[in-house]
Amino acid sequence: MQVWEPSTRALTSAAKDVAVLLRGKNYLRDQKAFMAHLRADALRHTAWTSCVVVVFDGLFRRNPDEDKATDNALITHAIVPWCESFGRAVTYVTITRMLEAYCVESLPLRLAGKLMKNLYTSSLRKMIRYQDKALVAKLMLKTTARASLLTHLAIFLVEQVYLLAGNPTLVDVTRASVKNAHRCVLAIAGASLGAAVGSLIEPGRGTLIGAMICEDLFTSDHLSNHIFFHGERHLDFAAKRL
Repeated sequence: MQVWEPSTRALTSAAKDVAVLLRGKNYLRDQKAFMAHLRADALRHTAWTSCVVVVFDGLFRRNPDEDKATDNALITHAIVPWCESFGRAVTYVTITRMLEAYCVESLPLRLAGKLMKNLYTSSLRKMIRYQDKALVAKLMLKTTARASLLTHLAIFLVEQVYLLAGNPTLVDVTRASVKNAHRCVLAIAGASLGAAVGSLIEPGRGTLIGAMICEDLFTSDHLSNHIFFHGERHLDFAAKRL
């Protein structure tokens, strides 16, 4: 008679669940739902914000000489840019959730939890624990850097795929890859600094606003990133669980 044996993945998941019950602390309480960004309301929000990106680019960033080089301006300057912006925004979140799921399965629970912290509730928990805004701001520097790592790694990976899909030369790939990596590092640093400054003013709401403003400042060349950042921070604010 054949004896059924559970898979390694099933055993790992079961061990993690038992560890949570035994230790009495859920390290993954800030983890976001995997498919939440594909709900109808979330997709509607992404679609509308993608329209804002297209309008902004059309008003402030498009070269006027491009109008003379195309016969169908609607497709070139509206439909195609909207599809690119919408696709990027959805893909960013999908890759981030995949990275989070991989970390949950492959890393210790405590470490995985640190990579997907909710900045809003994390700063409030620290404030309740220490009652010192300066200390909370100092701690949020590291917390935000860790919590932003998967987010910006996902953006870097997606941008690399978009880059390679254009069949560029080696020089172009190198230059763009360095730029993407530089943007990734700056965005993590900016989010950490903004969260720390915001925590000095008001832990919780100030933490989120500071992180968003600095992420915008350090990634101002790509508005699709802003859709993603603001969506992620909005989810942090919406999940008000201490």
